[in-house]
Amino acid sequence: MRVVRINAVYGLASTGRTVKQLDEGLKEYGVDSTTVYFAGKGSERDFCMSSPASVKLHSAMARLTGKAGYYSAHSTRRLIKYLEGEKPDIVHLHNLHSNFISLPLLFSYLAHRGIPAAVTLHDCWWFTGKCTHYTEAGCNRWQEACGNCPRLKKDIPSLFFDRTEKLLKDKQGFFAAVRPLAVIGVSDWITNEAKKSILGDADIIKRVYNWIDTDIFKPTPSDFRERYAVACGKGEGYMILAAASQWSESKGWGAFLRLAERLDGDMRLVIIGRLPQGGVEALSRLPRVTHIEATDSQSELAERYSAADVFVTLSKEESFGKVSAEALACGTPVITVNSTANPELVGRDCGLVIEDTEPDTVLGAIGELRHRGKDTMTAACREFALTGFEKRACIRQVYEVYTELLKLKGGSGAC
Repeated sequence: MRVVRINAVYGLASTGRTVKQLDEGLKEYGVDSTTVYFAGKGSERDFCMSSPASVKLHSAMARLTGKAGYYSAHSTRRLIKYLEGEKPDIVHLHNLHSNFISLPLLFSYLAHRGIPAAVTLHDCWWFTGKCTHYTEAGCNRWQEACGNCPRLKKDIPSLFFDRTEKLLKDKQGFFAAVRPLAVIGVSDWITNEAKKSILGDADIIKRVYNWIDTDIFKPTPSDFRERYAVACGKGEGYMILAAASQWSESKGWGAFLRLAERLDGDMRLVIIGRLPQGGVEALSRLPRVTHIEATDSQSELAERYSAADVFVTLSKEESFGKVSAEALACGTPVITVNSTANPELVGRDCGLVIEDTEPDTVLGAIGELRHRGKDTMTAACREFALTGFEKRACIRQVYEVYTELLKLKGGSGAC
């Protein structure tokens, strides 16, 4: 079985690490696989398809015309030439909404060659006109035709034109022409949303949770609290951890600032990740907050999760919530919001699901978990992560989707 995956990044950030781990894990099943990307570093057989200049030009055209994913023709033709050489049995599509590929050219090629496709839904972009999420906007237009987009200048912004109705119709045509088609949702929530969308008639629709490497993300002793002076330089106190690769309002930035203003006693909030504009100044006024830059080292992340007494995420739009799963695997309970996929990440005795992000609500949940004690929940957190998000088990489920696709095409499904 030969598979080519396409994702914006390789080995970087959440989806980039997922794609790299999938590439490595499928070798156990004899799958010959390569990855197409535009940022990161793959092997000699992998294919880096776009230059930074090409991406910038595509991005500018998308903003001007409202048609993201319709440019980069030259680099997409290079990709097609690469696919001709690889002759994949399956092409697996991940995040393609980073202005580096021409969707019409790619899907035309897949349909012409009769190559089965798998699509992983890391967000909602594949079944909307342009939005990666829509819950906070209260928009359900994607279930019919899009148009009159309430997020026109967000996600992948369009400066002048609302092309979302056309973009959604085009995506529907792309997928109708590529069969058999498998849709992989990274949570029950997004999988069920996809069933109500243009992807609802796919040949396979299956939930495969985003996985984590539980050999790395596990309870990990360290001197983290001492090094970062949690609780006024004593290395003691109650440590509340929050993490995001890039902080924004959608990730709960404002809610965390309001929470930080209410912290007292020996509570300390540790925020990991790149801050928004004005973030450094905002945190400088909050004495009980420590900011730490993001890291690509998973072992460092495991130390940080393990050191915390509780992990809090206040994002209301999550297709999965990988940071929550990583924290659980390290034995740290999670507080999250009852929205999108968030509640799926909190099992029994693994934390709390709250209804809003107001400081009183969050502080109440923190107080309840502190009263219980982290030690009473660590084993349940770890077991929940091992049962639902263990890397080898989830990769096995992706392999099973591949074999089913080949059976639908008429092949044996064997490698």
